[in-house]
Amino acid sequence: MFLKPLLPEAGVLTRRVPSAQEAVDIEYGLGIARHIATRDIGQTVVVSDSACVAVEAMEGTDETIARAARFANGRPLVS
Repeated sequence: MFLKPLLPEAGVLTRRVPSAQEAVDIEYGLGIARHIATRDIGQTVVVSDSACVAVEAMEGTDETIARAARFANGRPLVS
């Protein structure tokens, strides 16, 4: 009740609608995020082509994203 004004409404929050592959990755990543949340592991997952590239640990969100980018070898994580 108290946080409702701080939460976004359902729907697209970016300038464009996700592609079909991005939507698949979002659903897959959401499942992983919900699973790790039950174990207090972290709050960030990085998914590309239906593969979990990185899961946040003690390093924090920014470092998780940077680590995932290193795995991608400079390629974008989404197509």
